[in-house]
Amino acid sequence: MNSNTPSIDFSRALRPPFTELIWEELRKGSSVNVHSPKKGVGKTRLLEDLRNALKEYVPVALIGVKQFRDNFSGFLEGICTQWDVAQKEKEPTDKDIKDFLDKDENKTKTFFLLLDDFETLLENSKDTTSFLTFLNSLKNYSNIGFCAVSPKPVNTRLFGS
Repeated sequence: MNSNTPSIDFSRALRPPFTELIWEELRKGSSVNVHSPKKGVGKTRLLEDLRNALKEYVPVALIGVKQFRDNFSGFLEGICTQWDVAQKEKEPTDKDIKDFLDKDENKTKTFFLLLDDFETLLENSKDTTSFLTFLNSLKNYSNIGFCAVSPKPVNTRLFGS
């Protein structure tokens, strides 16, 4: 994100200092995996707080992977809707998103992809290969920040940094 970004207010976050710390990592271009085996500790809330604080400044897509784990097209549609990607076909494709990101006016913008319940993608999803191939292809875009939450650490090679 460019240096002209206004100060982001995280005061309404569940854990303001932690949310700001994650933001600072994302802002540097890092990919972040927040993990805890405990339920109810605020992993989903962290993503919601990031989205709510950032959406006024940058395109943010918050995707609940659990709801799309067997619906790759629905996953792509969620990203398209939240990033305002025009779809060429009735069902979105990964090419729609890549074409959107490749437009000159988008090359200098920062985009964030926040993935909730990421582990469900790795657990018996019929579309696991499609999801991982797509997510790995996004590593080629230096202007996309990733944050995934899960109960266990996710292999960082999935996210690139």
